[in-house]
Amino acid sequence: MKDQLTTTQQSMGVYRSPQEIQIRLDTSELQEQVQADLTGELYVQAYDEKTKKSILKKEILGDPLANKQGIRCLMAKMHSIVSRPIVMGNIKNHEEHAGRIADLYEDMADLVYLNLEKWEIDETKAELIIEIIMDPIDLFLTRLIEDKERTHLGQDNHSERVQILPKGGFSMPSFGRRERSREEGY
Repeated sequence: MKDQLTTTQQSMGVYRSPQEIQIRLDTSELQEQVQADLTGELYVQAYDEKTKKSILKKEILGDPLANKQGIRCLMAKMHSIVSRPIVMGNIKNHEEHAGRIADLYEDMADLVYLNLEKWEIDETKAELIIEIIMDPIDLFLTRLIEDKERTHLGQDNHSERVQILPKGGFSMPSFGRRERSREEGY
């Protein structure tokens, strides 16, 4: 793979491995941490001496901040914001970012406060729940300001066809499908 660069990478003077892109787009660690904070449970890798295998072990961090339904709904809201497609979006400037965060914060506050009883949330913990979710969302969305994430990944706002070339730059021409007339059949 090191001997091959895409035409885009060559023209921009950058090289990004698929692993780097995958890591930058992966939001699972962030979401797992928020879920652990909300549930009071963290799953960690442990070694089982009896079976001599690696296992997932549940560690109790504290009491859950909401019931299962509430945590599921809060995490669904977070998943809709913190995801791979979103990270490739664009926020024009810091003012737009601040406006979006204010709107999201208000939506999250409404969601939490309107469901206090249904989700068994202690009202004194409501603001904490909102902050546990909104702080990482705010940091995550800063990656979108002025299209910084795409710029970092060596991409621009336009989708383009990327062709893998050997290091020497030789490539076969790509041929599109030719239009057929009705007489030739489709």
